Amino acid sequence: MLIGTQKVKHFKDKAMPKDIREYFKKKLKFSSVSKIELERSAENFVVSIYTSRPGIIIGTIR
Repeated sequence: MLIGTQKVKHFKDKAMPKDIREYFKKKLKFSSVSKIELERSAENFVVSIYTSRPGIIIGTIR
């Protein structure tokens, strides 16, 4: 389920998946996140966040 997309400029091109996961875990620590998936292609970078409380995540990231 895709809830929303957002262009994020916080990460450098060479950011490691571990750094990105730590950033989201820290930012969303009260959002009941069960899994964070990262998909990287030549042009896109997709972060999928699985949670039981999507409303809190939408309000936190914006």
